[in-house]
Amino acid sequence: MKLADASRLFKKTILIFVALMVLYFIIKFTFAAGTVLFKVLFPPKAAVPTVQFGLIPLPNIESLKTDGTIKYEVDTISGRLPSGLPSQMPVFKVIVPKQDILVEQKAKQIAEYFGFKNSAYTQLTNIEWKWQSLVPQRTLNLNILSFNYEIDPNLAQINLYLRRGDAITSEQAKSSALGIFANHSFVDIKKDAENFTTEVSFARINQEVLEEAPSLSEAQLTRVDIFKTLTYAETKFNIYGTRYDNSYINYFLAKGYLVPNKLLKANVNYWSFDSEQGSTYPLKNINTAWQELVSGNGTIVKLVEEGEDSYKSYIMKNIKSVKIKSIELAYIMEDGVPKFIQPIYIFKGRFETESGKLGEYVSYLPALDSNVVK
Repeated sequence: MKLADASRLFKKTILIFVALMVLYFIIKFTFAAGTVLFKVLFPPKAAVPTVQFGLIPLPNIESLKTDGTIKYEVDTISGRLPSGLPSQMPVFKVIVPKQDILVEQKAKQIAEYFGFKNSAYTQLTNIEWKWQSLVPQRTLNLNILSFNYEIDPNLAQINLYLRRGDAITSEQAKSSALGIFANHSFVDIKKDAENFTTEVSFARINQEVLEEAPSLSEAQLTRVDIFKTLTYAETKFNIYGTRYDNSYINYFLAKGYLVPNKLLKANVNYWSFDSEQGSTYPLKNINTAWQELVSGNGTIVKLVEEGEDSYKSYIMKNIKSVKIKSIELAYIMEDGVPKFIQPIYIFKGRFETESGKLGEYVSYLPALDSNVVK
């Protein structure tokens, strides 16, 4: 083959290759555009919510009281309410442990685990039992139905032998708290580790009451809050307690007080549920939820002024306005004996009082459609 013929063949091959590539991209683009157009003209029908549990009771949460009428404003990064939120989400039934003839034995074992071995107990109700210990001075309130519990110390006594700086590091506190929770509960922390998150803060004692500590060196106690999350449609959702950042699982730890039988303070109000056995329910859209909030139907769960200690009892505030910075779709775990774990909208932002003081605002709003609640 002559050099000229080889050159013509090479050019012809290149042209054919380019033509095939152009044809390939035209077909690919046409197919993609056709697919999008088909979905626009014939959108897939959303699955019908199953609503297997019937009407769901609304969360029973007391709202913080305020003076005056609050003016609300959307102040998100986009300046708009969020879009693309799901139109339905699952509701989960709480698993209530069945009582058996060994309930008293189990309750005593838990009391012994927390250092109340030789203490007599008092039956406050059929399911609420109380223990007391002298060293350290503590009380244990145990629900024998769920085995949830609360440990409260004599803060005045603890203040005598806990010094500033006796709080432990965040990592040490997290490890100890998760270990204590896993050892007494029905939850397999290792198996479900990715669905538990922790937050750490520091506290100290001032005149027999707790207050926030600015740093580890100024703290007597390290507080660990444990939260659970769940995943639906490849999205992870947080599960909050009735007071937002006061979780339903928290422990207070210090040097020398890391083991269960010396645990100084704790609160566990956690209820198990099967995340694979939920039933889907329709949600109210975000515009409806916003109108309900603006109309005063939200449940305010946090109003803390700048510089105000979060441990102090709430004092009613005269709120003039609230700028909502973010809106989250999450779940709520109520106090007491809840029947369901259900979705809620959480509105977070900044408030201003009539006197010009600023602070953090958080409000809950039930997310289920009004036709499926009671």
